[in-house]
Amino acid sequence: MAATLVLYTCIHQPLPLRLPAQPIPPGAIRQAHGAPSLSRGAGADDLERCLYDLRAAEEAFREVIAPTYLPALEALRARAEQGLPISIGVSEAFLELARRWSPELLRPLRQLLRAPAVEAVAVEPRGSLLFAFDLPGFMRAMGDACERLAHFAGRAPRAAEVSGFCLNHELYHALARLGFWAIAAGGEAQARGGHHPAHPSRWGGPIVLYRLDWLSDELRFQLRGGCTDPARLAETAAGIPGEAALVHFEFDDLAFGPGAAGGADLLAAMAAACAERGVEPFTLTRAARRFERRAVISPPPTTTGMAGVSIEDLVGDGWTERLIFGRMQQAYQLSRLLGNPALRGVAGWLLQRIHLDLPALCAGRGGLPPSHQRAHWWRENPGYDATTGQILAVYDNFIRATAGHVREEVLA
Repeated sequence: MAATLVLYTCIHQPLPLRLPAQPIPPGAIRQAHGAPSLSRGAGADDLERCLYDLRAAEEAFREVIAPTYLPALEALRARAEQGLPISIGVSEAFLELARRWSPELLRPLRQLLRAPAVEAVAVEPRGSLLFAFDLPGFMRAMGDACERLAHFAGRAPRAAEVSGFCLNHELYHALARLGFWAIAAGGEAQARGGHHPAHPSRWGGPIVLYRLDWLSDELRFQLRGGCTDPARLAETAAGIPGEAALVHFEFDDLAFGPGAAGGADLLAAMAAACAERGVEPFTLTRAARRFERRAVISPPPTTTGMAGVSIEDLVGDGWTERLIFGRMQQAYQLSRLLGNPALRGVAGWLLQRIHLDLPALCAGRGGLPPSHQRAHWWRENPGYDATTGQILAVYDNFIRATAGHVREEVLA
């Protein structure tokens, strides 16, 4: 049976694209290129408003996310202070958007991360695919975000998770160079060599713990549905061969379930039921340290697997995702040519992984994040093809405007 239970959640909200796509005013790139930050300069502000639905995001944070997150943060903090070990990833994107529109979330979030039983986990700063286009840039961004999270949480993160729990050779060694001790990865698809995902692995560097997909899905279902059965969850964990049962849920599953207090009670009851069966609740890093010598020697995948839609393992022909992925790449490279931090900050949100999923989400194959739900576009049932076309148009508008400015610089 599994020797330890590791509960992990991530707190993240993406910034929604502005759909339908808006034309970028002449000169906006030029003005943004000269602005030291997004908050200064009409050009930078105009560019950001053209690309992203700031009104919808602000409404969502003020009217939906903050009122729902506050009791969930408090409920989880109360259980953590009672001794519930839990690992929590907090994206820099969430902290940035909360500072803009719901700063009241920052204090309870800081208190939660500083609870003795809680481990803060470093995550990809914007839930993006930056690692697919610029690994050194990803390392710089991840290192900087880790330092800021250490200041916010009161201690340096020693565990990491990347967008979608993805992992490959390059990411593994990049995270090793950043000094992480443990990596939370996706489930069965990323456990190599046929070993069960409850067996941690390593390849000369950090210990990799793999998410148990079925058990994670069941926990999320119980959090969302309010029909709780912690004994069943614990029995499943106790029957798993291996050392570490990594069970993941999204923070939204707790916050938007029938009741945050009841959801936090379910987590505590599951951990207690596991302990009664000899499965001890641990954090990611503590579990990695415990099983360091018993970890399976297993290389990471050569390709990047992601939960849900991915470039390497697509449903059907994957034509839509490939088109969006290609636009992401072009938009990023053009923004790098300009080299301005303010402009790179605007363009960085274009790499959000959720953009690959949006056409499928609008077709009813999943739920939109709360930060997107106030956008007018989604209220009109736009359909798969229309949504895909407008997402591509957002990228094309940015690419045309940026390419024009690059040309001006070359000819100047």
